Amino acid sequence: MTVPHLTPLKLWKNDKMSLIKKQRAVLYCRVSSDEQKNNTSLGFQQVEGQRYCDKNGYVLDKVYLEDFSGKTYDRPQWNLMIKYLKQHKKHIDLLLFYDYSRFGRETSGGFFWHSFLLRDLGITPQSMTQYIDYNTPEYVYQLSIYLSGPQVENTWRSIKTRNGMIARMNEGRYVCGRLPMGFVKDPVTKDVVHTDKAPLIKEAFEMIYRGQTVTDVKVRFARLGFYRSFNTWNKTLRNPYYKGMIESTLLDEPVPARFMEPIIDAHTFDTVQHLLNGKAPKVRVDGEYPLKGFCKCGACGSNLTGYRVTKKKLKSGHYLVKKTVMYYYICVNTECRTNYSLKNMHNDFCQLMDQYTLDPELRPVLRQQLKEVFSNMGATTRQANASAKKRITEIKNRMSALHMKYLDGNIDTADYHSLKDQLGSELFESEKLLQPVFTTSNPSKHADKVLDYLSKMGSIWQEGDIETKTKLQKVVFPEGISYLKEKRVHRTPVVNRMIELISANTAFKSRKASNFQNENPGFFHSGSP
Repeated sequence: MTVPHLTPLKLWKNDKMSLIKKQRAVLYCRVSSDEQKNNTSLGFQQVEGQRYCDKNGYVLDKVYLEDFSGKTYDRPQWNLMIKYLKQHKKHIDLLLFYDYSRFGRETSGGFFWHSFLLRDLGITPQSMTQYIDYNTPEYVYQLSIYLSGPQVENTWRSIKTRNGMIARMNEGRYVCGRLPMGFVKDPVTKDVVHTDKAPLIKEAFEMIYRGQTVTDVKVRFARLGFYRSFNTWNKTLRNPYYKGMIESTLLDEPVPARFMEPIIDAHTFDTVQHLLNGKAPKVRVDGEYPLKGFCKCGACGSNLTGYRVTKKKLKSGHYLVKKTVMYYYICVNTECRTNYSLKNMHNDFCQLMDQYTLDPELRPVLRQQLKEVFSNMGATTRQANASAKKRITEIKNRMSALHMKYLDGNIDTADYHSLKDQLGSELFESEKLLQPVFTTSNPSKHADKVLDYLSKMGSIWQEGDIETKTKLQKVVFPEGISYLKEKRVHRTPVVNRMIELISANTAFKSRKASNFQNENPGFFHSGSP
């Protein structure tokens, strides 16, 4: 490193004037951490500076207190001080500081500012504990040692901190700053445990996994009172700590996290990353195969997918005369590969849907009940929201009172933050209870629409588009269906309870007329084959 030439200046600008005029000094005090600030290091430096001036007969003109890192000289109070020294360079003789680590921890910048102060401003920088006599040529040696010492110390501290962080992360400890949302460290066991926000994080991952966007997640939780920006959600959903991995630029590769329980499994997390990056293969919804992914193979329980076979009829080895396309469902299990006729499956499924068709005799009674339900639905929700809003107001008042107690000094910091977090959790849970209010000016219209669907579900499914079919079949059979090829019998473990009760009368009449399930092929609601 090339040391700039520093012109030695006498401590006194005018020997004659020094007999009748005291030197004026500016004191610069700096700390770089909350720990030093809490230990009153700034106050200590200020007291020592005043004592130093009194002892040596200096007049303390101005004091600058800095709470900033010494790795750079672009500091707020430092810049203000330099500006002041430029304006009053004719009246200021000394720049005092406790030691050179308070002056700065960057060697080349330290040489520059010493040269600037001495040569351009005619002001002598002087440490109260590391004195340098600028009237001797050897002062450059002393200055080099004093300026480089803090930087060397800071570099070693950084190396030790870095090595310590790497060692802790290899042990499975999280040392990358504040724990991600949904986690907190147990003060007793020091293990990382879930907070009340963990289920929300899991739900956010599941929403992306089901094909929704980050914006959908943001809007969904904002309606529940859990406000986070788009960038915050995007960063949260990309944090591998949620699947139990620690990732850092200090590590060559991610390491497993210990002393914690992941919020989401690795498969879901990796799939979400592909979706967020736009690299996941998009599932093509084929209108010809509405039962694809919804129906399972009755032989092995695997999913069914769709495929087509094209048969070509040639005449005497000449060109194509006729082409026939046949559609099938096939089991995705390579050891099974059972195929099913699309035509037979769709016909049997329509018969199954017809079994849950509403009996016309029940329509007037059910219509009246549905009208009352739609009419009272908004009133029930409004009543629930009123109770939730009352609870929210109470919690906010308690939070305001707690804040005032903290400002008045009636409660310590630890208790304040503990109670604040507790009230915040209660507030979040109460805000989750707020629901959109369903309002309708014509409940009869909504009731008739529901009854029309229930009266002809089989034909609606058969004539509807792919979106109508998939929605309807998922409403009736939430957990999907399975199909036995040999018996052409369908099994479904769960049927929508409301639809099952509504169609109970129709099913009873069908069983009374004949043992339809045993004598006719098709889809049936059966708990066993």
